[in-house]
Amino acid sequence: MIKNLLNVLRKTSFISWVTNDDVPTMYNIKIQDNDNFITIKGDVETEFDVVHNYKIKIKKNNLIKFNKSLDDVLTLICKNYNKELILSY
Repeated sequence: MIKNLLNVLRKTSFISWVTNDDVPTMYNIKIQDNDNFITIKGDVETEFDVVHNYKIKIKKNNLIKFNKSLDDVLTLICKNYNKELILSY
C-alpha cells in the first residue's frame, strides 16, 4: 500500500486541499520516505501568502488505506483523521 501511495504522490505536480477560508495549493513537491513517515514537502500558495518548505507528514502506522477517485481526489484514511487532497498531474 505504501509503495502504491508513493507512486501516486510522485506523479503529482500540484496538491490542493480545502480549508475553512481558502484552498491552499502546494507545488515544487518533493516526497521523502523514511521508516515511520511519508513527508510531502513543497511551496504553498494561498490567496494571501506564499509559504516555502511547507510539510504534510503522514505517519505510516496510522495509515489504514487510501483511495484515488476518478476526479483525482486522494483520500487518506488514517486512524485519527481522514484527509482529502486534490491532485494534479
